[in-house]
Amino acid sequence: MTGYHGGNSDIWVFKLSSSGVLGWQKCLGGTKTETFVQTGQALSIRSGVIQMDEDGGCFLQGYSTSLDGDVTGYHGTVASTVQDSWVVKLGSAGELKWQRCFGGTALEQNGAMLQLNADNYLLGFSTASADGDITGNSGGQDAWLAMGSQLYQRLSVRRC
Repeated sequence: MTGYHGGNSDIWVFKLSSSGVLGWQKCLGGTKTETFVQTGQALSIRSGVIQMDEDGGCFLQGYSTSLDGDVTGYHGTVASTVQDSWVVKLGSAGELKWQRCFGGTALEQNGAMLQLNADNYLLGFSTASADGDITGNSGGQDAWLAMGSQLYQRLSVRRC
């Protein structure tokens, strides 16, 4: 494994051929903590932490508490330990195409992504935030949904 950013953990993604030969590998993160969404929280076989796309790349969803490295847009501070939902797009050769943190200054957790069609994704997680990307929080942990063809640029729907 190469490219580790330090801190508690990075997300390690790799591609294997059908015969088990390593095609590429990538460590994603910053100097704090990045983790995958647990696969047991998936909505269906087409949802969860990694979604393949038609260009041979993939989207993945995890969490981040970093302000550096591959991570930009984290809603916390250097001293924060609460996590944002973190969506990453990798190209077919494992290169980082884009990334985006979603959430606010409180805890985001238990997320999933679902590919609706070739151009549209649904992103969901629970949140205790009432700031940042989050509007309309009713208190405590609320469900948050966003749908868009380009999650990294604009959300067409977001609700608490």
